[in-house]
Amino acid sequence: RLADARSVDAKRDTLQRRHGTAQGLVKYLRTNRDRFVSDVWDGIMGYASEFASSSTGGAIEQVTRTESGSFAYVEHGEGHPVEAASGAQRSIMGLGVQLALAQMLPISLPVLLLDEPGADFDPERALAVTSLLAAEQSQLIMVSHRELDGAVASNTIALGG
Repeated sequence: RLADARSVDAKRDTLQRRHGTAQGLVKYLRTNRDRFVSDVWDGIMGYASEFASSSTGGAIEQVTRTESGSFAYVEHGEGHPVEAASGAQRSIMGLGVQLALAQMLPISLPVLLLDEPGADFDPERALAVTSLLAAEQSQLIMVSHRELDGAVASNTIALGG
């Protein structure tokens, strides 16, 4: 009986220690959650800003996220909601955010698959964006209806009928 009682006491002590550790972890996570989330968004927006700036020749200086969670951007020193951007600008900013999210995954992605990333751009901007995309990835697979998009490719496969 004494051995059984000691076994029960040991199990209770172990459970109480684990419970205390779990409570400490919960407190730590709650305390640091906002800082961590802010740091993550800062990283995403920094990457998206660099991509957008490079893709637009510096016209879009920064991509931001408002306190309400919507996206905005700075162009020529003035802030604008993302809804005020042209279709091409929205696409560039969206690609920047998507690439940033892909870079943050805990696993490396050696291949990036994109469906018509330059569809909303004029030929010059499409070439600039696809060139940047090709430089970002070790392997980029891109689907496009535009022959110009293949200019940055080391290999192309033409499908048609």
